[in-house]
Amino acid sequence: MGSSSTVRNQAQVADRVAHRAQRRPKCIRGVLLDVAGTLYVGNEALPGVSDALRRLRASDVGVVFASNSSKESSSSLANKLRRMGLHVESKGVYTALEVAKRYVQEKELHPRLFLQRQAKQWFEEGMELQHVDANAVVLGLDEEMLSYPSINQAFRILQRNPEAELIATSRSKYLKVEDGGLDVGLGAYVAALEFSTGKTAHVVGKPEASFFEQGMKMLGTLAEETVVVGDDVHDDVNAGQHLGLCGLLVKTGKYRPGDEINAATPPDATVQDFAAAVDWILEDR
Repeated sequence: MGSSSTVRNQAQVADRVAHRAQRRPKCIRGVLLDVAGTLYVGNEALPGVSDALRRLRASDVGVVFASNSSKESSSSLANKLRRMGLHVESKGVYTALEVAKRYVQEKELHPRLFLQRQAKQWFEEGMELQHVDANAVVLGLDEEMLSYPSINQAFRILQRNPEAELIATSRSKYLKVEDGGLDVGLGAYVAALEFSTGKTAHVVGKPEASFFEQGMKMLGTLAEETVVVGDDVHDDVNAGQHLGLCGLLVKTGKYRPGDEINAATPPDATVQDFAAAVDWILEDR
């Protein structure tokens, strides 16, 4: 009985996925494009990405590169993509690191930065940070910085000052790395600090609505005219769909078999890779 019920439920979900896959925006005017895992892994572009990006840029569809990176500004990420042979302009790129800095500046905070060394140097440019009286913590993904001593240091700043803010670049569960496996994401560290301090982090990157809204502002598009393409069914695809964007999942990067079926909301389409995503976007053109 239980087995047949499970099979029936799986079939119903599969039908629902297929049904959503038939839904396409009437007019696609812009694409919010995830970067790591969708266009590249490590320091190499994925197969077919360069040609596919060239085809997309040659169309009348706008493209903005939206990255949860806490290690790079838009200019440094654009330079990284260009070194991989991808045609990218800095003005069409934005990262969670930049959004975090803008948030800190607007609120005139004096944060302690838990960031990768070069990202920290970039963040500090043009700012006067009073570390002694820190009233915020900015947490980004850094393999060397995120140790027990550093997390405990962040905890003490937040615990000592009831008004201190915990600012995180993302809540990512995991990320794809060069050896083909997955590494733990920033979300685990964010959750640890939230648990111990009782504070709720202000997350500036995906899946936050404001991050997608920034991309649509850069594109000059409405939600129903915009497609989000990414390898993370939760933070890229479902988060965009929640705002009314069309969600396109690629089976590269951190994608795992069954993501499209197990997601809270099935993607509008699931495709093999970025080249197939471009085919889907340009199908009626």
